Amino acid sequence: MDKDLLSSQDIARICQIIRSAGDAVVEEYSKDFSPADLKEDRSPLTQADLRSNSIIEEGMKSLSVQYPYVSEENLEIPAKERQNLETYWLVDPLDGTREFINRNGEFAICIALVHKSKAVAGFVFAPTAQELCLAIKNKGAFIEKGGLRTKLKTSPFDPGQEKLRFAVSRSHPSPDINSYIEKFENPIYKTKGSILKMIEITKGSIDIYPRFDQKTKEWDIAAGQIILEEAGGSVIHSETQEPISYNKTTLNNPPFIASANPI
Repeated sequence: MDKDLLSSQDIARICQIIRSAGDAVVEEYSKDFSPADLKEDRSPLTQADLRSNSIIEEGMKSLSVQYPYVSEENLEIPAKERQNLETYWLVDPLDGTREFINRNGEFAICIALVHKSKAVAGFVFAPTAQELCLAIKNKGAFIEKGGLRTKLKTSPFDPGQEKLRFAVSRSHPSPDINSYIEKFENPIYKTKGSILKMIEITKGSIDIYPRFDQKTKEWDIAAGQIILEEAGGSVIHSETQEPISYNKTTLNNPPFIASANPI
């Protein structure tokens, strides 16, 4: 990553911001909340999404270098203008809103820095587990919990081996994914919500996360991608075998495969 994109002070500040957003989400999670509103695309929206987004957006104003802010809850930049941006924040203030509503704890807050169509910094905070994962391009990936910071490293595998562990979406089941997984030898299915599927790959509890329905958005995976890449894994377009890139005409991701193996 270009050395001037983020200072060490800014990185520390972002960690504080995402934890503060997590505190707000936990506060909302503890309440008796009503069914969520629906956005135009029929996806749910809760007070937790809005509070988290507000905290992050306001917090970013305190950084030493300012970049445009693109968020799931704040799409004010037209596509043509957005595609001219070289560097910008890409934020999902609550990834896994359905998991939040269903109260299974499998949701997270995602902040990525995109530079020249690539995710170059990523921060993922899981509020219920109080786990913060972060990565800066060419500087490794780490997990912080209980005051300790540990380096993340994937566990590579042989695609021909038995009992590979596959992450499947809790809220978005897919027959295409099942067909793909069944080609492997005695695969093991592991259901998980949100970006935490990618995070589990960095922790060694999942080997592969395939997603082919093209329903995820750029902000859903950008932070997870750079964390996984810096931990030794990959997130590739399932057809071109190239790393996923960002700032496309459409914010929908192409079919992809996240894996503990490098490209």
